[in-house]
Amino acid sequence: MKQKELNTFEHLDNIMNTIQDLIDVKQDFTGFVMCCLAIEFLGSFSDEKTFDESNSTNRFKNGLDHFKNSKYNMHKNLLYKELRGGLVHQLRPLETLFLTSHSVHNANKEDHLSTNKESKVIIVLEQLFEDLKDAIKKFKNKLKKPNHSFDRKKIEAKHIIITEINIPDSESDAYFGTGHTLTNRTKII
Repeated sequence: MKQKELNTFEHLDNIMNTIQDLIDVKQDFTGFVMCCLAIEFLGSFSDEKTFDESNSTNRFKNGLDHFKNSKYNMHKNLLYKELRGGLVHQLRPLETLFLTSHSVHNANKEDHLSTNKESKVIIVLEQLFEDLKDAIKKFKNKLKKPNHSFDRKKIEAKHIIITEINIPDSESDAYFGTGHTLTNRTKII
């Protein structure tokens, strides 16, 4: 079984490349979902819980702490509940947001985090992504300092992204996948 393990820096780069690819092929909705997950992943290094322990509220908000624009801080609760919560749990933003993008809708990035005439907060994907890239760059620079305050075990963790799956020939063999063993000819879809 072959698997590709990435360190934290490589994993963050992989996430950013994936989001950029989504923007490039005009998959803005999925780009928003990935940005939310990336923000939460970024924030996970600021708490003492393991990756497996639930702490999404704090992690998402901690991730936003790395952003330069003070409007993110002003909208932290809204972004967590309405953007991250809506997209991650229901694959749709909640009522108070207006999602748009430059790549699909020719939206103006300067409108990001402003309010439209219906009092909805406008989120422009490309500006969110630029701000996320800046936040990750800031985070990586902090990690280069020996006295950083982030969870060192998490920083040094390996992140598996792709695992080759060996398909067995007999029913008694097992499938080996990302961190799991599936038996009895379970189909992997």
